[in-house]
Amino acid sequence: MTFNEVPWPTDERKRELMIARAFMRGFDHHVIAQSAPSLAPFEDLVQNDENDIDFTVMTSQGRQRMELAEVAPLKQHGGNFAKAPRSISTKQKAEAVVELVAKKSMRQGDVDRFLVLYATEQGFKVDVLTVERLRRHFEKTPPKFERVFFAGIHADLTTSFVSELFPGTPHHWFAGMTDEQLDGKSAAIHPLDMQVFFGDITAPLRVFYDGLPVEAQMTMSASAGLDLIHKLQSQPEGAPEAQSPS
Repeated sequence: MTFNEVPWPTDERKRELMIARAFMRGFDHHVIAQSAPSLAPFEDLVQNDENDIDFTVMTSQGRQRMELAEVAPLKQHGGNFAKAPRSISTKQKAEAVVELVAKKSMRQGDVDRFLVLYATEQGFKVDVLTVERLRRHFEKTPPKFERVFFAGIHADLTTSFVSELFPGTPHHWFAGMTDEQLDGKSAAIHPLDMQVFFGDITAPLRVFYDGLPVEAQMTMSASAGLDLIHKLQSQPEGAPEAQSPS
């Protein structure tokens, strides 16, 4: 089991084109909290000049303009991408998105326009808890865009996912929670922080209980963090081996 990172293009326009295509592709599957009517199907995607709204695209609701924005609250979290945290709380993530959407709404928000957010850092991706938290906020304080989405893409570059933040629909699991309960939930786990279990080793064992022999069974589990596996697999040949966890 490995964690493969998305090979993001360094060129901003190429990166935005990759996100725009992933966003449209995500509608082929399930869109979290999607409101009606759906904007799909999409046709005739056009990348506009740099000083214009990012894209123009034909949707089910006619021709609309699509603006992109990256969720990257580095000023509050890490200072730069190299020091960005692997995860932040629902509350912190929601606050960062609200601030970003407010800025984009003031400058580019208008009718027949929608905003697509994305994140190149795993720790800043908008998880489903944050989707519900943001939906509630924008219901009270709507942006000038007709809709706001978050789009993500997997490392295989063929699988993508989309969540609708505004106007959206209540989540069937989390709609009954209060804002405080959502804010108090743990942040989404970064894949490299997960534990991978390789299997169990079972052996017969004889123990003595109250002076009498008793037949028993001993089971040991072998596991390692995905972070360690990722480092070992990306380590150049001939380099010193990484230290195993004790």
